[in-house]
Amino acid sequence: MAVTTIEGRDEHLAAAEGALVRIDDVIAGYFPGVNILNGCDFYAHSGELVGIIGPNGAGKVDLAQIPVRPGEGAQR
Repeated sequence: MAVTTIEGRDEHLAAAEGALVRIDDVIAGYFPGVNILNGCDFYAHSGELVGIIGPNGAGKVDLAQIPVRPGEGAQR
C-alpha cells in the first residue's frame, strides 16, 4: 500500500486534479462557531481505498456526509 504525503496547497491541488471525489475548504461543526472541520480538503481517485480514522467527535461522519449534504466549501 502506498502512502502519499502532500506538503503544500499547490501540491494538494495538483494531486487532487481528476479525482473521483473531491471536497475543498470545508467548514463544519455541531454548534455555531465551534468547527470540528475547518478548511478541510479531501480527495480520492477511482480505484483507491480510503480509510478515515480518528477519535470520537473528530468529524469523520461529517466528512463522509459532505458529498451528500454539502454546506460551506466546494465539492467536485
